[in-house]
Amino acid sequence: MGCKGKRGEGLREEEGGEAMLPKKVQEEMVEEFRRKVGEFCGEMKEATFSGTRVGRAVRGLEELSREAILAGMKRWIEEQDETADLVERGGRRYRFKQTSPKKFLTPLGEMEVRRRLYQADEGGEAWVPLDEKWEMAGAYAMPEVQESVLFLSGQMPPREVSEVLARVGRIFFRPRERTR
Repeated sequence: MGCKGKRGEGLREEEGGEAMLPKKVQEEMVEEFRRKVGEFCGEMKEATFSGTRVGRAVRGLEELSREAILAGMKRWIEEQDETADLVERGGRRYRFKQTSPKKFLTPLGEMEVRRRLYQADEGGEAWVPLDEKWEMAGAYAMPEVQESVLFLSGQMPPREVSEVLARVGRIFFRPRERTR
């Protein structure tokens, strides 16, 4: 499923036509990126032109893009969370207990999302509706990251997978050491 969009329209799902990212979130992402690029370019102005400077500019702008996108995605995802203090699921009532931050690994790096955690009054397992909504219940890495890790894991040892993804994909994680 790809995205379509004309300038000023916002990203749209091909099938439903519903805005993928709300226009307000898109505008905030772009504004934040503009602000950071302005600061970065001000810093770069002082340096002498060279191949090293161009490389530094590319890496810096890439990092700024990544940060702006992650901030916008985080906001958008958090806006999808349940807001009611009491919700029903499977015939049981769940009450809001606390906000629970959790880190998720995205293709752009790690992102911490604040989610609302619910639990039945009589106790039992906690439930995080937002994790279910975006199909990340019990997961750390998004499916796109999982696919890359699995593919590379068939080609090389875990430490090399981590190094390749950090260098090429800017996906940073530490493989668990094997214990026997």
